[in-house]
Amino acid sequence: MKEECRAWLTGFFEQRQNLTRPDGRDLFRYRTTEQEFQKLEGLLKNWLASYPDDDSLARLADNLLFCRLFVLYASEWWRRHYNGAGIAWDPVLSGLKVNTTSWTPQQRSRCVQAGLDNWEVRVRQHGGYRYILSIALQGGLPLRLLAQGRGGLGKLLKRVLHLAVPAACDYQENSAISEQDIYGWVESLQGMLPRSYRQPAIFILLADIVATILTLKQKAKLTSSTDAIDRLNRQIPGWRDRFSLPLEDEQAQGLIAQLLRDAAEVTLKQPSSAFLLERSLEKNETGWRLTSTLQLTDAVEIKKLTELKTELSKIRTL
Repeated sequence: MKEECRAWLTGFFEQRQNLTRPDGRDLFRYRTTEQEFQKLEGLLKNWLASYPDDDSLARLADNLLFCRLFVLYASEWWRRHYNGAGIAWDPVLSGLKVNTTSWTPQQRSRCVQAGLDNWEVRVRQHGGYRYILSIALQGGLPLRLLAQGRGGLGKLLKRVLHLAVPAACDYQENSAISEQDIYGWVESLQGMLPRSYRQPAIFILLADIVATILTLKQKAKLTSSTDAIDRLNRQIPGWRDRFSLPLEDEQAQGLIAQLLRDAAEVTLKQPSSAFLLERSLEKNETGWRLTSTLQLTDAVEIKKLTELKTELSKIRTL
């Protein structure tokens, strides 16, 4: 089975511009096909089953080829099958039909670390999560989230962009807005997401999308929605591949294209008021409703607060 797995990996690389080894890109950027995923799952399942005991995972924990294939499989499982039910290893391993009791946390961590190192991708940490979070981030946004939360997802990303673009331009030259800033905005708007997907891994992935849009806007000097996509196609070929969204999903790609147009059109002028009220009609299951959203700026001038206090005083005297 080891040789079959090695042959699969060799063929996997050959299908991607004749690569012979990992080149450091995120795993979702290899764009593993459904057929490749099914074949990989079958190979790993058979390899594990070839051991008569229940400690097959423990035996393979230090096998570099297994570690390399396992992290690719786990990240693709996250993208294809994750349903928002917490972050744990058992669901990932369920498709391999293997006994996990003999695989200690230390062996698992060592396996995942070796696999990620071999793919030349970094381990990321947030709170108490490290390895399983890194697997999730290498997989990209789960397909089920895209299916369940398209409307809210688009609204959230657009809102964050309208916060991030002016903020990015306020930074000093040669500096950039921090990932933590964007993450904070995404987290604050998590109510727009399906409840089961309101978790750090999703927030980080959405923040990465916004950060990528900001980078593309800057590099391609996007200032108009009219020619934004054409300009990107000319100046940054393959720009779509930077996003953790499926290239074959037309709606997902349409969402990214629209966000880029929105980012190009975002005004850099400071609003005349520190408190902006947006109203919009939204359709739900029972009909239409009027939604009001109050936007606050990060900082408010004393003068504007004084003016607001004066106006409120006038209202109270009426």
